[in-house]
Amino acid sequence: MSRKKPGAKVGYMAFDVFYVDGSQTSNRRMPKDDISTIERDASIRNFFEAEDQEIENRSGRKRAAIKSIEPSRMR
Repeated sequence: MSRKKPGAKVGYMAFDVFYVDGSQTSNRRMPKDDISTIERDASIRNFFEAEDQEIENRSGRKRAAIKSIEPSRMR
């Protein structure tokens, strides 16, 4: 029998996203590899805005604009 080769582990970071209408989504995950070290905040915001746009397109319901994004606290 052959052994399975260990796969590449993808690390994630969790964020709480706050919207201008007062709503919040918690523990939204983003792959660590997608976070730019130079423009960290912009890359995180762009990732979640694109994800929200995809959700909006699928559901047909408009999402509010993102007000702020904070790292989730580990429990």
